[in-house]
Amino acid sequence: MSGSGVAAEMCREVKELLIEGAKYTANGDLEKAVKCYTKVLDLESQKPEPYVLLARCLYQTGLKRNDIFGGQQDDEQMEQGESDEDDEDMSDSEESSDGGTGSLNSRLYQFDHEEEEEFDDVEPRVKPDDEDVEKGSISEVDEERSDDDLSPAEGFENYLQGDLFENALELLYRARIMYMESAKPSEEMPKDFQMKLVEVYDLLGDIDQELEDFTQAVRDYEEAITMCQAASSEQSNDQILSIYMKLAEALKWIDPATDDGITPEQHKDILIKIKRLLKTRIKNNETSNIEEDELRLQKINEDLKALKAKPQETVFDKDSMMKAILKQALETTKRSEINDLSKMVKKNRKKPLKEPKT
Repeated sequence: MSGSGVAAEMCREVKELLIEGAKYTANGDLEKAVKCYTKVLDLESQKPEPYVLLARCLYQTGLKRNDIFGGQQDDEQMEQGESDEDDEDMSDSEESSDGGTGSLNSRLYQFDHEEEEEFDDVEPRVKPDDEDVEKGSISEVDEERSDDDLSPAEGFENYLQGDLFENALELLYRARIMYMESAKPSEEMPKDFQMKLVEVYDLLGDIDQELEDFTQAVRDYEEAITMCQAASSEQSNDQILSIYMKLAEALKWIDPATDDGITPEQHKDILIKIKRLLKTRIKNNETSNIEEDELRLQKINEDLKALKAKPQETVFDKDSMMKAILKQALETTKRSEINDLSKMVKKNRKKPLKEPKT
């Protein structure tokens, strides 16, 4: 078969797998859908869309497993991995008894220093900075991570092992890079690409929430909203509101005392913005489901009341903290001087001894 014939056959197979994957996803058969998309990526890994499709399936599969196992699946997997290592050290017979279990992906599971030394050529995953993504620049770390972690030679079925949420993030990072690289620096990104990046950032935020990285979820949702507003498509109004509601949910779990970048004032401003958007939709009859928007408005009002009821933490800058420390030190010194009464006690002089009379 000629080269063009092979390419045509591969293109046909990819289309069939994509159709099958979409059908399995619609029917809720996520594991079969995942297998279809991994086969697509094994055949063609230069397009970002299959990465997003696979990432969404992995995310939904992770949610499904959490519902079944009560969120304990990751702990059980790690405990099983540790027990397998102990079994290897104790006896070979116990290792052979687990021969039916598939081998773990060494790049996704590293439990001790020995494994880390064995695979020291694999660098840890590094999230691209938001500034780099906004500018369209791709760092060397991102390129190296993409080449190493998503190697077609190893097969994308490896993403079925380990933490499915983390694996989905890896796929979305790769898709984001590919979308950004496809846009020419001198030209504005096409609106359809912007909407695809909205999907990427929206899904990143959902996964960040599952991983309890709420600060990063807020950043991803805000980026999705910004891009959606820039694209200004017909469906963007409903989509923006949907992302805003998830943004409000993520904000509820952020503690300003420990999380950087989100202050109570910023939290309040975002909630007020959502409230105005909802009231405008309801007033102008722009909503497709007025009951749903009224419930959303009620929820935002409750969030505003809860935020107002929270005790506001006093935030000190560096100078204020130094002044407070110095003041405390001075007060401590003064107290020690006052408590030292030895200098205040008047001591009587000793009378000289009288000489005995002769």
